[in-house]
Amino acid sequence: MVGGADHRSLPEPEPGPDGEGQAGPVARLDQLDLAAQDRGQQPGLAGQGRRVGQGRGLPGGKGISLATTPVTVLNGSGAAGAAARAATDLRRLGVRVVGTGNAPTPTGTASTLAYPPALARQARLLASVLGGKVKLVRAADGASLTLTVGSGFRLR
Repeated sequence: MVGGADHRSLPEPEPGPDGEGQAGPVARLDQLDLAAQDRGQQPGLAGQGRRVGQGRGLPGGKGISLATTPVTVLNGSGAAGAAARAATDLRRLGVRVVGTGNAPTPTGTASTLAYPPALARQARLLASVLGGKVKLVRAADGASLTLTVGSGFRLR
């Protein structure tokens, strides 16, 4: 422990469908402990003993998981295939992408993440994973997150 925070190394990724993993250590989103952030601590990994992909947040329901949170990805950039590419990258991280499509209006370079009030914590987690490069937009209602990718969108 350093400074009261438990700094653990991240697990190596499991091979994808093509037999190759991503370079470097990465954590699946269903392993992150956002509740630690709410407690003023560094987010860490949840369920260290669990197999990747089986996580449901922290034991006792204290964490959150994007593996079970529906996310729709829309293309606001106008570039063909932008939503599909972003959706593929998000799925590799363990995000439950339920659909892709075109945004009703172009967003230019800006990317937004619309969320209903019930999914505010999941939206903050996804925005954090995306490097804070998306603007959080509260939606009136709904049961899913909607990521609209602009031409400047890149996963870190």
